[in-house]
Amino acid sequence: MKKIVGTIAAIALATSAVFADVNVGMGFSRGIFTPFAYDGKDARMDISTSWGGQPRIGGSISGASEDCGVVGDFKFDGGNLAVNDNAYIWVKPTSWLKLNIGQSFDDTLRGNACFGMWDWLRVGGFSITKVLVPGTPGSGNYSVDPATGLIVQATPAVPAVTVKLETTGILTGEDFIFTRICNNPLDGAWAPLVGAILMADPIDGLHIGVGLPIDGYNNQKMEDVFAKMQVQAGYTIDGVGTIKAQWIGGGKNYVKKVGDDPIVWGQIEAAFCLKAVEDMTLDIGAKFRTKEDSPVDVAAYWSMPFDALRVHASVGITYTPKAVGDDAVIGLVVGAAVDYDLGNGVGVTGDIRFGHSFCSADGYDVDPAFAFGAWVNKGIANGTIGIGVQGALRQQIRDFTPSDIDDFTFAVPVRVQCFF
Repeated sequence: MKKIVGTIAAIALATSAVFADVNVGMGFSRGIFTPFAYDGKDARMDISTSWGGQPRIGGSISGASEDCGVVGDFKFDGGNLAVNDNAYIWVKPTSWLKLNIGQSFDDTLRGNACFGMWDWLRVGGFSITKVLVPGTPGSGNYSVDPATGLIVQATPAVPAVTVKLETTGILTGEDFIFTRICNNPLDGAWAPLVGAILMADPIDGLHIGVGLPIDGYNNQKMEDVFAKMQVQAGYTIDGVGTIKAQWIGGGKNYVKKVGDDPIVWGQIEAAFCLKAVEDMTLDIGAKFRTKEDSPVDVAAYWSMPFDALRVHASVGITYTPKAVGDDAVIGLVVGAAVDYDLGNGVGVTGDIRFGHSFCSADGYDVDPAFAFGAWVNKGIANGTIGIGVQGALRQQIRDFTPSDIDDFTFAVPVRVQCFF
């Protein structure tokens, strides 16, 4: 009997140890209610998140021992249960090596420039289609079907030209300086990688990450996986900063000239994050692709506290050779913001953004884009609530697409966040 009791006690002890780090709970949730917005033509209302779609109601399930574990994120956006970012199993065969299998990220070396309106209603570039009538002053002689909102006929009845007018985004944010290991990182979506991620920290200060994309959880040719492989490394010098570099494979589909066999192309990134000044962030990086005449990006983000005030600034320059005939285009985005702590859980934020493109080609004439915002936010139990005002010219404020390319738009968002 004593042996049986002892055995049961041992099993119970082992079981409690194994399941000691099992967690099920609600995670980060955010909803933005916009009771009033103006798109240049109509007053609008909306519910959304900062990144679009329905309000985020998020949660997570995880279980871990010292050497292995599982992570599963879920969300109830739009009233539907679905997998969120992470759904993977991990194992640590040694103390310095970790393997993720499934759907996950490696954020260790990621370089962001997230501040101000990034956490409210984000702005971005947009496009509209218009029918221009040759010989008619202005750009608006057309009729619109009120049921569909589509242009149906140009007036007067003369030959018309349909054109697509576009603006580019001016907001900086995630992966602006250095891209995390993720899925299809060159398309700008930065979804979690489906496949395997190896992470190694063999010596103090050194981190190496390798992302192996295996699309759709199906078997892949090894050469196809390696052609889109992501490899990055970072070394931290104590008291100085972190040096980062990586290769992001774009696939074996680049043909330099007709008749050549396709070759592997990709993007090379290098960055440095200064950590020599206490509480200051200074991250500088560059990105360029191995395809001929591809854009080259240089970016920087700086942030510094001054008592109750924190200041943010970012700048990005994109040089695109032969963008207009043989002429290059230089794109510039600049942002600056301040956060001020008023005490008692109340804070205020102000943010302004600017973007413009420059080119010496004849007839190249692009107007600059602007955006601004001001918000007040209050901490509450397990969350925050805030309200603000945002405006933009030649930018789209979240779901509110301007009626015309030069329409000024604005919105009044109310944001609620919960953390459990």
